[in-house]
Amino acid sequence: INAEYMGVADFEPDLPPSELGYRVGFLVSSFFIGNAIGAVLWGAASDRFGRRPVLLLGMFSTTCCLLGFGLSPSYEWACAMRFTWGLLSGNIGVSKTYVSEICDEKSQAKGMAYLSGQWGLGSVLAPALGGLLAQPAKKYGFFANIELFVKFPYLLPVLPAVGIGIISFVMSYIFLDEKQKKK
Repeated sequence: INAEYMGVADFEPDLPPSELGYRVGFLVSSFFIGNAIGAVLWGAASDRFGRRPVLLLGMFSTTCCLLGFGLSPSYEWACAMRFTWGLLSGNIGVSKTYVSEICDEKSQAKGMAYLSGQWGLGSVLAPALGGLLAQPAKKYGFFANIELFVKFPYLLPVLPAVGIGIISFVMSYIFLDEKQKKK
């Protein structure tokens, strides 16, 4: 992960290079720390309240936290947004459970493969797109006079994901059925 892409070098330009790697590592890890705490709680919540509300809340919170990350005014804010995103995103485990519940025994492997394939595709495309769109005011003349992108150089990379999140939330709200009986 490029330190500049994650914004650490922009947030703390006087940081010695020997510290930069630690800061980037903590920023990246903050999502997974939050997710390690939240995943168990969201799994239990999905058993109690149903998969649909937990998945919808996870999509909504992911979208909000991505936007919050793009609007980060400081390193601490960026870490807080990534931690909160991980904490509130119970979708990884709950979506696997949902797929196992909607697929019959014959199609379960295919359903899980689609889920894993989407994760892999996102893991490849998102950093590439993020790197391309990061710091648009410095890279692309068109954005140089747009104050929002000058002030928040990592907002543009998250906007496609925010758009996908909004579309996913709306489509899921309309079409996602509850398959698990509430306890």
